[in-house]
Amino acid sequence: MPKAYKARSTLQNIACKWYSEDHDIHDPSVSALVRNRAGALQKNDTSVTTPEGTTYILKKDTDLQLPAGVEHYEVSVWGADVNVFNPERFLPSSKGSTEDERKRKAAYIPFGGGRHLCPGRNLALAEIIGFASALLLGFEIEAVGMGFGNVKMLGPQLAGGTVRPERYGAGLGAEIAMRQGWEDVEWRFEC
Repeated sequence: MPKAYKARSTLQNIACKWYSEDHDIHDPSVSALVRNRAGALQKNDTSVTTPEGTTYILKKDTDLQLPAGVEHYEVSVWGADVNVFNPERFLPSSKGSTEDERKRKAAYIPFGGGRHLCPGRNLALAEIIGFASALLLGFEIEAVGMGFGNVKMLGPQLAGGTVRPERYGAGLGAEIAMRQGWEDVEWRFEC
């Protein structure tokens, strides 16, 4: 089990105590704290002991930060198949409860949250959607090598903002060909 998961488990116990003692879990500021990944979890100094027996002192008003990837792989939020890419998870659903949807929104924070929200997130999202749309519209893309369904991902790393495939994706590949009828199209992106 990666160290980030162990640290998260220990800190989750503190957070649960913080929720129940001083705050309403449905209060928007609580959600902001979870999305922010930084904030004082206790009003007083407290100590945390890891499963290995290491004890840490968390001073009053100390910011705690966890890699976003830890929440991105949280089984209690995403389900037992957390390691499987399921795009349906990100679509509004009448099947799931409002509480489940709220948990997913708080747990998926690729651009940070709270005071530390990435200022370039909208530009990045527009660029990604524009480029992906052009690829999907004008090209046929087919997996080669081991195929996309067999990709094993590394868990979240403490200093990393994203996860990556094991062995840096060795064995993965894609064959990209222009769609029929689109051979003479010239692509141009303007800002």
